Parts: sequence; structure tokens; C-alpha cells
Amino acid sequence: MIRSNTRPALLLSLSSLTAAWALSGCGPAGSIELAGTWQDNYGSPPTVIDAVKWGSEALVDWDNAANFAVTQAAADAEYDPNTFSRVVWTEPAAGVFYACAVAYGLATAEEALAVTTTADATAPETGGCGGFAWTKYTQVAQ
Repeated sequence: MIRSNTRPALLLSLSSLTAAWALSGCGPAGSIELAGTWQDNYGSPPTVIDAVKWGSEALVDWDNAANFAVTQAAADAEYDPNTFSRVVWTEPAAGVFYACAVAYGLATAEEALAVTTTADATAPETGGCGGFAWTKYTQVAQ
């Protein structure tokens, strides 16, 4: 027999999964492990990362265990306004981490969450990020 009304059960399942996910320390309910002020290796102004922003981009979602974040460019961004990116990072150590945008210019956060592209962190200062070096971030003393 086919159930004609499975939507309430599906919504309940999604709600339960979302609640479990939020309690796990991932995403907006937790704290991103990179929270703080960071200087990149390109001499840009310091980047502030917190529960809502990664520099000038909105921080939409993240997973500290999997070391990735989904960001959204501002509506007035020079490149790819309002689009979403997926950024991966190395585990922070001694006040340093490396980040790589593995996808950008995406239409939705869901697309960014579904990205399976990875980056090679073997030698982040020389390559492994789409043919380029990763961006190095050093924590700024506060």
C-alpha cells in the first residue's frame, strides 16, 4: 500500500535531523573553530571570522569536523554578487590555518553544501587548491 500523505513524516524526520545537527556543534547553532581575526598572506586587510561573517561574506553554514564552510557574497560584491562558495580549511595549528575555495559562484547554498570537490593540503603553500597555493591565515593578536 502506498501512503498518500508522507509529507508530515518527512518534515518530522528533517526537523529531527536538523535538531541533531545543530546540537553537534556544526553550523549556525555552534561556533566556527576559526572565530577570530586573521591576516592572510596577500597583505589584505585583516579578515574577521565569526558566527555570521567570513570577512566580507556572510557565513551561511559550516562543519568544524569536516573543515568546510559555505559563504555568500554580498549583493554589492564586485565579483559574483549574491552567489555561494564552499571553502575548505586545514586544521588550525599554532595560530595558522590554510583555506581553499573549492567552488564559487553557485546559485544556492544547497549547491555549495552538495559540492564534493576537495583540495590537496599536502603542500598548501605551493599548490593543491585548483592549481594554486592555498591562502594562509595567521591569527592576529588581540
